[in-house]
Amino acid sequence: MKHILRYGVLAFLSIGIVATAAHASAAGRSGDQVERTAVSYADLNLDSAAGRATLQQRIDRAAASVCGPQSTRLAGSVGRAVKGQECFEKARARAMSVIDKRLEEL
Repeated sequence: MKHILRYGVLAFLSIGIVATAAHASAAGRSGDQVERTAVSYADLNLDSAAGRATLQQRIDRAAASVCGPQSTRLAGSVGRAVKGQECFEKARARAMSVIDKRLEEL
């Protein structure tokens, strides 16, 4: 349990940093003006398909929250929607990369 919690905290911090960097890039802002978010998976069993699916949902929600609207209707313009989509995809891919590395270390 202690081992899982330690990795949960590491991923929690890493995912927050990654989403922030992706948002800064998509929004064209400097790093000190971006939102931060975090995802914890300390309570999940990542050996199960259900645990991994729950983690993916959490990552998706966090990335969407940080990156903003991904539809033209919600974003108000095509350009903002595209930036939101790009940010979401980058944040999600990077977060999953961090998680995959942590799982390999277990």
